[in-house]
Amino acid sequence: MKYVNPLSLFEECLKISKEKVPGRKKWAQLLGLDLNDKYVSLSASCHQNWTSQSINPLFRDKETIDSIAIKLRSLISRYKLHCVVVGYPCSIKNENPYGEQVKIFINDLHNTGKLEGLKYTYWDKRFASKMKYVKPLSLFEECMKISKEKVPGRKKWAQLLGLDLNDNPLFRDKETIDSIAIKLRSLISRYKLHCVVVGYPCSIKNENPYGEQVKSFINDLHNTGKLEGLKYTYWDKRFASKAMESDLKTYFNSADHCNHILVRHSGDEVLRGYLEFFNSCRNEGWISIAS
Repeated sequence: MKYVNPLSLFEECLKISKEKVPGRKKWAQLLGLDLNDKYVSLSASCHQNWTSQSINPLFRDKETIDSIAIKLRSLISRYKLHCVVVGYPCSIKNENPYGEQVKIFINDLHNTGKLEGLKYTYWDKRFASKMKYVKPLSLFEECMKISKEKVPGRKKWAQLLGLDLNDNPLFRDKETIDSIAIKLRSLISRYKLHCVVVGYPCSIKNENPYGEQVKSFINDLHNTGKLEGLKYTYWDKRFASKAMESDLKTYFNSADHCNHILVRHSGDEVLRGYLEFFNSCRNEGWISIAS
């Protein structure tokens, strides 16, 4: 393994991307690697290296350094990745024990001899991409625009994840905010989802303590650093879809049974309401998506 400074590595990737070599990808894509207590968090850069997509993490407590190196080599080979960008926890203070752990981990990978010739660099985690709020209409327009672009290896449609906060689903009392973030990242990666629509309990009155809980939850997800680059918006829950509620009342006599199911699937109602609203506006010609 060979260390290269961040700018040189990026310039090298751009240079390779301009070269026409038969049988090789046009773009020199990268592997992102971030170390934490339980996981080796991974991602691969997407087409043209504009952004990245998460890959299922490796479990540090269940893997030896040799098996991690072998799996990394397999990922690099499968996705034809050129080099690695390693998250480094820089600090204003000189004391940085976790930074030393990252260097030891990379040195241990190097000593396995299984990643010979692989170039890597460190990237200051203070400049890592964060979750980004986008207005509801802007997010919808962005998804429609992406859906019109033809990019090899990417789904035609930019799909979304609906998220609604309540007391039961995802067992909030049994999960830490980190484990919730990891599971969300896994879902986003598995279904190749583009962004998140979050249900927000708006109120006519200014007092809205549960709305503050939702914002606090999203802020906590943001601070985990595990959903970097993910775009999200809030959607007024008063405009959530009522289709599921209507269907359930047809099949179940028990109001408690209906409510139990609705609570577990309220994220679906939020996302349906969001899509129904903007698709209706588009069909009526009230909004147009520029190509």
